[in-house]
Amino acid sequence: MQKEKYITFTSNKRKIVLNIGSILYAAMEGNKARIHICGGEVYETRMTLGKLEEKLGENFIKVSRGCLVSVAAIQDITDTVRLSSGERLKYTQRQKRRIIDEVMKITACAPAEENFKGISP
Repeated sequence: MQKEKYITFTSNKRKIVLNIGSILYAAMEGNKARIHICGGEVYETRMTLGKLEEKLGENFIKVSRGCLVSVAAIQDITDTVRLSSGERLKYTQRQKRRIIDEVMKITACAPAEENFKGISP
């Protein structure tokens, strides 16, 4: 059984400890990272994307220059990445194949045709 992993950071002068599994995605806004979790809550912290990527680990993929997404939260990839929360995130279309390959590698399964429309190698 895998041990739960947590991330610790400071947001609004408070120490926050989050279960990594509750994080949907993190997006950079200037020099701050906005961490979006299940339930719609958002935490802001001063952390670089590289440091955040290191702390979150291999189950998060970069879908754009400033956005990391939990593979577990991805519902489908079309012209946007749709998350389990219903949110849609934009990405660079030329990165679509790389994003899909990374999702498949992490989940170790072939994509369902209806979840990954419009894929061209």
